[in-house]
Amino acid sequence: MCYPPERGESKSEAIVTRLSAWVAVVVAVVVMARSVPRPVYGEHVFRQCHVAANLDKLVATGAPFRHGTYNLDMPGLFYDFPAYQWVVVGAAQLVGADPVATGRVVNIALALLAVALIGPLLAALGASAAHVAAARVAFATTPIVLFYFAAPMVDPLAVVASIVALTWYARVEVARQPWSAVGAVAAFGAAVLGALIKPPVFVPIAVAILVHAVATHRLRAVARPAALVVGVAVVVALLGHRALGAWLNAGVAMPNDDLSVVLGSAFDRFDPATYAPIAIGLRDCLLGALNLALLLPGVIVVAASRIRGRALLFAWGLGAVVYPVLFVPMHRLHTYYHLPLVLPLVVFAAAPIAWAAQRIRQRAVRAGLVVAYAAGCALAAQPGYDRLATDDPVGRIEAGGFVADHTSPDDFVVFVVPGRQTFDPSHLYFAARDGFNLSPVYLDLPSLQQVFATCVAQPRRGRPYRDVALFVPASLVDSLAPRVASLGVFRPVASGAAGRLWRLVGAPPGSDR
Repeated sequence: MCYPPERGESKSEAIVTRLSAWVAVVVAVVVMARSVPRPVYGEHVFRQCHVAANLDKLVATGAPFRHGTYNLDMPGLFYDFPAYQWVVVGAAQLVGADPVATGRVVNIALALLAVALIGPLLAALGASAAHVAAARVAFATTPIVLFYFAAPMVDPLAVVASIVALTWYARVEVARQPWSAVGAVAAFGAAVLGALIKPPVFVPIAVAILVHAVATHRLRAVARPAALVVGVAVVVALLGHRALGAWLNAGVAMPNDDLSVVLGSAFDRFDPATYAPIAIGLRDCLLGALNLALLLPGVIVVAASRIRGRALLFAWGLGAVVYPVLFVPMHRLHTYYHLPLVLPLVVFAAAPIAWAAQRIRQRAVRAGLVVAYAAGCALAAQPGYDRLATDDPVGRIEAGGFVADHTSPDDFVVFVVPGRQTFDPSHLYFAARDGFNLSPVYLDLPSLQQVFATCVAQPRRGRPYRDVALFVPASLVDSLAPRVASLGVFRPVASGAAGRLWRLVGAPPGSDR
């Protein structure tokens, strides 16, 4: 950005600065690409496995809107518009690849696209090449981008779509570039896609555009074409999301229908302890120590600058504050909810690097500054990335493999899981079997009869399940094996390091088979 005293930038200097940034981006892509052949791992395995199960079920059933999963105790409810799943499954079928590996490749491609889009967006705001390069470096090396843009998750597609919409708005309203019908349609589609896939992701962008439009044009803001296009798109997306949810989830209780689940209470917002997990997530996983230290100086630098996009940048920063405050419970529970905050925050954090670059005349030194910044970002990102990637579900993968080896794809598996929280879909995902997660507390005939009556008795894609199996992990075998034997309806069929498997004798109690 042009910070006083302003100094011109030659074409060759701009090229060197950009190339130094793209070298750092390539290194980041190499880091992300290492995860492509891996099974699902890392933070929030349960959420990743839910999306991975969506991919498997879409391949198996071809049902475009049903968010199918393996564990029938967690119905295939409509949570997110399945555009990401469609892209991944289409690509996987086209090249004959594994859906999860394909999903990782798709998201890495989206990370590259996001990095590329930073240039047009910041150029519309009046950015220098040094700021574009530094922002690209910061974005590509944040722990949360390195991990979640290489995981089977829907959020990256929504984030990229929202950047496209904001870029068009910035070009029209800030850079005063002429707009075309094609550009308006593209921006409208991107805004609809971003808000439809996952409505919360678009909140920082929506706040930025609303605040900027009103601050710039007052009451006339509602008639500004750019603000109108994006605003109508968001309304269409939200109404569409609500209508699709009501249609696809008809007759099924939707946990998120209770707004307190996603919005929390007024008390939460005024309790300082509420924000501690959010602050830790911002420090460790979103920015890293270096960019966190540069954030406040960056805000000061931008505030003291004369750039044309300053008002929109601060409106976007306000959106980045409103977003976690609005969805407090989700930010405490799910780190990936921070993804829409990465770009606005790193744009501010990169500003001091651009400010320093404006005062360096030697081409090599300017490029060296960006390279040094990239190295610092990478080093600062390592602890946060390690934290996100440490949950390696080896035990669940081994248990899933054991179940898969001793059952048929047409079998129904009751999977006993430790504790009372049974909604984790990873157990049955790694087994690739339809089934039901059951707490040891409910390992009795009445509970099993209810499971069989509601799940096993229902035909699966027009065909009944072939057989019913019960799996108990190794940690629970000693305590639960006598109880299973006392039920009198199962016979043991296999035992191994992962656990023990029983098969049902006769028809499931409570079913019509």
